[in-house]
Amino acid sequence: MILEGVFIISILLMMFHFNVSEYFSLFNYFDEIFCLLVIIRYFILIFNGKLKSTKNQFYMLLMILIISIIGLLGNIMFEYQRAVYVAIDFFSCFRMFFLYICIQSFNIDFERITKKLNFIFKVLTIIIFVFGIVNLFVNIGMTYDLRYGIRSYTFIYSNPGSLVTTLIAMLALLNLDYKKNRVYIILNLFSIIFTLRGIGIACCGIYILLKFILNKKIKINFISWAFMLIVCAFLGKNQLEYYFFNQETPRSLMIEKSIEIAVDYFPFGTGFGTFGSDVTKKTYSQLYYDYNINENYWLSRENPSLLTDNYWPMILSQFGIIGMILVVILWILMYKDISFKLNSKNNISLIFIFVYMIVACIAAQLLAHPDCFIIIMVIYILCNSKENHLEVQDEKNLFN
Repeated sequence: MILEGVFIISILLMMFHFNVSEYFSLFNYFDEIFCLLVIIRYFILIFNGKLKSTKNQFYMLLMILIISIIGLLGNIMFEYQRAVYVAIDFFSCFRMFFLYICIQSFNIDFERITKKLNFIFKVLTIIIFVFGIVNLFVNIGMTYDLRYGIRSYTFIYSNPGSLVTTLIAMLALLNLDYKKNRVYIILNLFSIIFTLRGIGIACCGIYILLKFILNKKIKINFISWAFMLIVCAFLGKNQLEYYFFNQETPRSLMIEKSIEIAVDYFPFGTGFGTFGSDVTKKTYSQLYYDYNINENYWLSRENPSLLTDNYWPMILSQFGIIGMILVVILWILMYKDISFKLNSKNNISLIFIFVYMIVACIAAQLLAHPDCFIIIMVIYILCNSKENHLEVQDEKNLFN
């Protein structure tokens, strides 16, 4: 009972972590502390023989180990970063993968947690939607910017991206009982659209597409995944063109420079904490000077606000092409582990939220962001939501 309460409170606090941290600065480290405690508990149980990891989770840990060795080789060879920041960045890069693996060891009443969160998310959905409607017509201080003459919606968040993540997490959980929660899901989709963010609009399209595909009992195979990503690209076309194909934007510059770094430091990359990671905001990596990144205002030492706005460029530059391939395999293993837990109750929710993680890591650095804590916690609950007749997939099958 106490553990269930801790889980629910933790999720709710992290949904509004920036707001809470304004009053309690120590809360900035809540997700790191929570994750570290979960990891310690997991390995104590493993070493004492009280817990066994699944095959996919074991391979995920193995991939993390190999990628870490590659990253450390880059650190040792090129000496761009001090050991303390290497350690911090290691934890930042992999903490959400660790959280996904290690939190599976907890044994709690998921039905009770789902029921309570379902009620809370319904209330939040109504509140967020109502303020979203008002924001369209009146400036109530919940606007991030103007797009096409329309106010983009942030609710009480500092940016629309965090609101989208929260709404996606709530939608995935509400979808477990689609018939009863249909109205709330529709309100949720509208609230996502109010943010006017390409990633959010694309995910609305993906959710509708998944409802069609899985309700028609079409298998999620390679072609289905390709089609979903094409739909995402189409719905987010304007933002993709602006952020990734406009040479003047910080994101496109970081992509361009990460490719140069991967070539120059082939095959291992430059190591942990050297490019695009959070610690480089504090230490301001020498690489930013070497590749003239510091000359861009939004990526300068004085204003490094967008330095960490990329995930794959960070992976490519820090771990090289080999490390990047291994990170892709790590993602596939995570999906494979999730897909083994699919059933007729949670299939749309789990696939939808995993697609969001992929898209969000293309557009931003979700896995190293506190927002991802909510996503992983919801995935954990979804993975353990069951029906009387489970339709468990063959663990050996990845795409069909």
